[in-house]
Amino acid sequence: MRIRIALIAAMSVAFIMSFMMSFIVFPVVAQAATGSPGGLSNHSADHRLFILTGADRAVGARLGDPGSGFGRRSGARFPSATLTAELPVHSAPATAVVPTPPAPPPPPPPPTDATSTDTADWQCIRVEESGDRYNTPTAPSGAYGILDVTWLSNGYSGWPYQAPAATQDALALKLYNEFGWVPWSSRFACGL
Repeated sequence: MRIRIALIAAMSVAFIMSFMMSFIVFPVVAQAATGSPGGLSNHSADHRLFILTGADRAVGARLGDPGSGFGRRSGARFPSATLTAELPVHSAPATAVVPTPPAPPPPPPPPTDATSTDTADWQCIRVEESGDRYNTPTAPSGAYGILDVTWLSNGYSGWPYQAPAATQDALALKLYNEFGWVPWSSRFACGL
């Protein structure tokens, strides 16, 4: 729509300029060519024609066609080709770029015996040591059958079976990371 409006406006301006130039240039050219009295000598008519033609060439050069013009001796012409070349070309409206959502984070690595007590190996140890119960009071006590001396030497107080499950799990992982499956005699029954 804007291109049409700009084109219509440019064509209107060109038509008006052409019309105005025919009143300004042609009488001067006619007077200079015929020598008819108009109050101007041939010299001033040529000079005036040169000014109009020079300005016209400057306009034509700006439009991309240095040979176009309104003030030529052959008559004014409608520079439709050069005017349409000057019209701005409007590109299609930009479409909004929707960013792609970030990739989901990779899944956490599966738990290993060194990082979690939620593995089949640890479940076998708990079943063999305490029947998979954290509150088994018989010595060695707790879910992992931890000896009282081991419990106390690691800075805990009381008895292992009295501690929360998370505390018992933490000590079991610490012992495993230091000694492997060696502290548990039930490792043989579990094939470890």
